[in-house]
Amino acid sequence: MSARLQSASAVEVFRSLDDGLEVEIIFQFRLYERIQGVFSFLGDRLVLESRPTYRAKKDFFEDVYILTTSGGTRRAYGEPEDFLHDFFRLGWFRLPGFVPEPRKSYTVRARISLSHARLASPLNLIYVFFPVGVTTEWKDTLLEQDGHHEAP
Repeated sequence: MSARLQSASAVEVFRSLDDGLEVEIIFQFRLYERIQGVFSFLGDRLVLESRPTYRAKKDFFEDVYILTTSGGTRRAYGEPEDFLHDFFRLGWFRLPGFVPEPRKSYTVRARISLSHARLASPLNLIYVFFPVGVTTEWKDTLLEQDGHHEAP
């Protein structure tokens, strides 16, 4: 599956990066097994949750943007457009450890959270009172039988 944040403000992201702050985007996925039949009133069963994360900062000495994934991959971008394209988009992603069972139906719930200014702990407690960024609504989609789907 893949996901992309479409309504994000590039101006806010670059303003934070140019101020020397780190920005973060979290792609959150929840996989549910759809319960059908007599026990459907109990709701769907959460199978797994995954939160791939990107963190970005600006290297002022090299004049590049550094993107680091939760997997530890680091990429440098000299062009702002290239950086934005990759930062707002989670390319091909497979839910870790998930093997679809035949004759079962699954739903994926996805949302994206963007933080324009990432502070270190304990300073990040300020976000409780003054959130900095945006979080999308949850979007639900039925997972294809082959386990592939693009989040809306």
